[in-house]
Amino acid sequence: FHRDPGITPRTFYERYVGLDLDAYAGVMNLPTSDKPYGRTYRTAYLPTVHGGTERPYLNIDAETMSSLALRQVLAGEGVYFSCDVVQMMDREAGILDDALYDLEGVLGVPFHLSKPDRLGYGGAIEGSHVMLLAGVHVVDGAPVRWKVENSWGEEHGKKGYFVMSDGWFRNYALGIVVRKEYLSADLRAALEEPPTVLPPWDPMQYVASVR
Repeated sequence: FHRDPGITPRTFYERYVGLDLDAYAGVMNLPTSDKPYGRTYRTAYLPTVHGGTERPYLNIDAETMSSLALRQVLAGEGVYFSCDVVQMMDREAGILDDALYDLEGVLGVPFHLSKPDRLGYGGAIEGSHVMLLAGVHVVDGAPVRWKVENSWGEEHGKKGYFVMSDGWFRNYALGIVVRKEYLSADLRAALEEPPTVLPPWDPMQYVASVR
């Protein structure tokens, strides 16, 4: 942790970021019937800064979101992603795996809600945290598990890094930020379309407002 007091947002950007933010796009996987894939969405009343730039998200399927993240990580650049971090997690060991706990076997209760169902219930899945995809283990061209850089300190996981299965990513990751160059021509064109404005209580708020 480093403290650099007394600087403006612009100074922070110039000193620590320096990226062309217009080269990136936010994409999300919210597989609900009211949000067709290949279209952009934003949440009403966001951004919370008056006059701030609107950043709509493009809704895509989980397979495409995983593939986009894979391309960027293999190119040597991390991927920012939002997720419901408390699900199927071992905080101390630093493991995120959708098969980590046999809750059905222990409790005798079926846990059968799909990702669309959980999103429909609102509180059943939420974007509670953001982390960084920093590496990936690939088998036969497909990601099997990811190296995740967290911000909870070196006492969690392996010096602050977690291991995440791709199944967990598909089930509990909600959105990522990737370079537009990795999007197909159709998806890049979709980014230019006016976004559908969703009410502030829509599950998209978990993607658009999470920090």
